[in-house]
Amino acid sequence: MNGFYIALLLSLSILIIIMYINYIITTTIVIVLLLIIPIIYRVVTNKLFKNFTFKSIVKTLNQALIYQSIIGVTILLISMILSNSYSDNSDVFTTIFIESSYCYVIVGCFWYLPIIVLINLVNLIIIQIYKRRIKLDD
Repeated sequence: MNGFYIALLLSLSILIIIMYINYIITTTIVIVLLLIIPIIYRVVTNKLFKNFTFKSIVKTLNQALIYQSIIGVTILLISMILSNSYSDNSDVFTTIFIESSYCYVIVGCFWYLPIIVLINLVNLIIIQIYKRRIKLDD
């Protein structure tokens, strides 16, 4: 768990340096990190490298989806609060945070979530085919 916080603090410190360079690059990096850090955390805690199967990959992605959903709801609520007090003279951090949170929700809902649903459907089909083969062998 400490490694997760160290990685998060390190990535945030890098983002603070980068955020003054370009809004678009920073927004993209924030979105990628917020999507990848829960997956990496679940891969390490599930010891996926020792038991690398399709079923374990699906399980890890499903568990990471819970963390990503919590992150998404949290940053969306914070950005809604910030956007109520947002003006043209707001600081760079507020602008990047609001842009990143809205993009994170869009990427999560329209790209990441359908992929997870598709992977779970493929896993379900594989399980059903395997069960039918076992019944036919008996």
